[in-house]
Amino acid sequence: MRGGHNNVPERVAYALFETNWKIRRRVMFASLIYIAFNISWILTTGDDTAVNQQAIIAFIAAGVSIIGAYVFGAVWDDNNKRERLVDMDLDVSVGTGRRERDEAPPVEGGLL
Repeated sequence: MRGGHNNVPERVAYALFETNWKIRRRVMFASLIYIAFNISWILTTGDDTAVNQQAIIAFIAAGVSIIGAYVFGAVWDDNNKRERLVDMDLDVSVGTGRRERDEAPPVEGGLL
């Protein structure tokens, strides 16, 4: 307990945001290594055929898709988790620390 407050919400936030990133990174890197190996194998041992050319294009597209899904899927997932924390009356604003939801920071200079 910090400052007399129960730290259960901090543990919930940690569990939501930190639990699956190791697994996601491992799957992404393993997939990209598999793709790179297959492209290298086709380039070194394969003949210059239309099938091999299409396979290389497909592997490159799969790699780009994996990276895109990793980045944008992560953003989407984090936003959903952040909304859940807000629904639990926790403030997850960057740099403001933990405070009650109804306790808004002071606004200087009027509206936006």
